Amino acid sequence: MRSTPDIPFSHLLKLTTEFLESTAPYQKTIVFCEDIDHAERMCRALVNLNPQRVAENRKYVMRITGDEGKAELDNFIDPEARYPVIATTSKLMTTGVDAQTCTLRYTAPRAVRVQKFHAIRFIKDADTALSRLTASSVDSLVTLGALMPGSISNHTKRPHMKPTLAVLGLLGSALLASPAFAAPTPVQIDAELEKQIIEWRRDIHQHPELGNQETRTAGLVADHLRELGLEVETGIAETGVVGLLKGGKPGPTIAFRADMDALPVTEQVDLPFASDVTTTLNGEEVGVMHACGHDAHVAMLMGAAEQLAAMRDELAGNVLFIFQPAEEGVPGAETWGAEQMLAEGLFERYQPEAVFGIHVMTSMHTGVVGYRSGPVLASSDTFEITVNGHQTHGGMPWNGVDPIVTAAQIVTNSQAIVSRQVDITQAPSVLSYGIIEGGVRQNIIPERVNLEGTLRNFDMDARQQVFDSLTRVAESTAAANGATADVHIHEGYPVTINDPALVEAMLPITRQVAGDDKVVEASLRTPAEDFSFFALEVPGMYVTLGATPEDQPLAEAAPNHSPYFHLDEDALATGTNLFVNWALGYDAAQADGAQEG
Repeated sequence: MRSTPDIPFSHLLKLTTEFLESTAPYQKTIVFCEDIDHAERMCRALVNLNPQRVAENRKYVMRITGDEGKAELDNFIDPEARYPVIATTSKLMTTGVDAQTCTLRYTAPRAVRVQKFHAIRFIKDADTALSRLTASSVDSLVTLGALMPGSISNHTKRPHMKPTLAVLGLLGSALLASPAFAAPTPVQIDAELEKQIIEWRRDIHQHPELGNQETRTAGLVADHLRELGLEVETGIAETGVVGLLKGGKPGPTIAFRADMDALPVTEQVDLPFASDVTTTLNGEEVGVMHACGHDAHVAMLMGAAEQLAAMRDELAGNVLFIFQPAEEGVPGAETWGAEQMLAEGLFERYQPEAVFGIHVMTSMHTGVVGYRSGPVLASSDTFEITVNGHQTHGGMPWNGVDPIVTAAQIVTNSQAIVSRQVDITQAPSVLSYGIIEGGVRQNIIPERVNLEGTLRNFDMDARQQVFDSLTRVAESTAAANGATADVHIHEGYPVTINDPALVEAMLPITRQVAGDDKVVEASLRTPAEDFSFFALEVPGMYVTLGATPEDQPLAEAAPNHSPYFHLDEDALATGTNLFVNWALGYDAAQADGAQEG
């Protein structure tokens, strides 16, 4: 019964307390723990939760492990002895206690092995402290299934059962995928809905639209949400769509976000639904392609809306489905996408208390979910530096001020900012130049040189430090050469930060849906996302979802933004199931987290 980030101790204590409250206060109960230390911890916790009964008799709760409490073992298993009432243990049943009058209650179908109840003994299993029970205990079997909300009342009971001793197995490994706050089993979309999600994705892929031009996609989304009976709002930040699903139970509002826009990329993948859409950009005809998986994001969220709408009576609270335009940006616009949706009062109107996002990635195999607490994606800012010199003949540089030499020095000097001035162990930074242009002829020192580049940071304070340092370095380097430097920094997307408490609360559900071995802690990544604006307003959780088939080496998978980008559609069901189960489990998960805190 080890307390881990996946199974907080409070979850196990909550299960135990709820079980005890559902029985008579003096019905003997044994709580099986993972080891002696955790048996002691549970014992202390239960003592604190039952002060009045412990005051009546200090043996109300006892730990019986090894030599500790051994003298009370006979009293505990004696139906005529009232105390101890509750025993925490990790080894007791290995002594061969006869359980003729036991009421067996179990929480772990995998560990307790229900299908073996006809046998004389349980198969010994390292996951459980139960190793010996006589066959007669089967005659007094009470089956509660996984001890989670809604399951306690759904039990079967033999009428002649003698309720003198209850055996409760709280097993960490069994609870790992079934936290107290989650649905009894993860909801999985059926094959029909999965097929529909794939069809939506292919349709959207074949008809890609650039930022703030997603009119067809937005129409498809809005029509679907209206058919589901959601409250729908359109035209937010140009082409954005939101739908509000009201649950049948009281609870908070949470938001799910999918971005809708495509990229100016000419598709090179031979697919029956490949894009042949073109557009004019900067005076040139270019292709338009969903080269970053936003078609998958839209389809997954449409599928989640359909599944949750069918389960609205089971939903505690509301879900705000955000279909956002222009995540990739809009040339020439000052604000767009998430920032513009917020500027138009989206969160003020709907008041979500948390926001979730998923992004498909071909850098991970299908179904793998990458998460982090704290910074996830870097901020992305751009800068322009104009170095002003004094034009002169290239053969007589002393008659002027050379902006090319000055610009070169600024490029090299500014690298000391990220290598010597920023604590890279705490907040790594990137400063890169992408454009250096100046001059019209090889024998003329020009009047000015323009530099442009990008900045990436994982900490808001470090971000401002780099802004200030770049300005200082550029201006001082220019001054040292008799030139001047005009520095303009354009703030883009801020750091995408996952709320640590939200991630901790939702990780058990995430593991339950995707599978323990599929949920991995991801490294920091320097691309940026305007989901960050949402996550600055309310706690956010942003995860990546692998979309490269298991049999394909990751090194051979075309990355996002490539004209050869192609995703494995088997990943779509996982993404949809994550949204669905996050919605169904959020309220209970937050309540549990608050209790633990």
